[in-house]
Amino acid sequence: MRHNAVRPLELHTFDPKPVVNTLISAFPGMVLSVEKVGVGLWSTAPESRAPSHGEFRIVDTDELSSEPTPRLNGFWPDGSIDAMVDILIEHPLPGAEWVRGEDGPWIVAFRQGVSKGWALERIRQRHNIPREATLAIGDGFNDLEMFSWAGYSVAMGNAVAPARARADEVTDEVANAGVALTLERWFDH
Repeated sequence: MRHNAVRPLELHTFDPKPVVNTLISAFPGMVLSVEKVGVGLWSTAPESRAPSHGEFRIVDTDELSSEPTPRLNGFWPDGSIDAMVDILIEHPLPGAEWVRGEDGPWIVAFRQGVSKGWALERIRQRHNIPREATLAIGDGFNDLEMFSWAGYSVAMGNAVAPARARADEVTDEVANAGVALTLERWFDH
């Protein structure tokens, strides 16, 4: 781990090998990548859609799936998101859950039972915060469970339709300081 890396409070990983095997069988040409916490991103091709903080390394699928990871990304450059979702429903990912990307044929897979809502509940309990005092702000498919968990949820104006529908409120877009507008109402100046 790099000496200046932020260290997670808890790390919940899964074995990516069965998931990698399922994905490469179901999605020919899929680009896969895994997060290496505190190091960077390992990918099977340079066109990975996943954000990389740190080292970016091209590896084969054996090396990619050689260690537990908190996150596995899949990008299917030759497919559509609708076809991808249909195939994933027919081919469950062993030991993992997934959420679709917002803008194209990509997914993020993670350990079963782990989500933003799950993590925030652990923090809430650790600090004895009443649920009604919690606020969640988001814009993607990976925010849906968090919105259900939160005492109050706010979707960004540029959020995907399911996030806007599930949220208690929709604020302005990210580019128009939607988060700041919401927080100004929640906290004294």
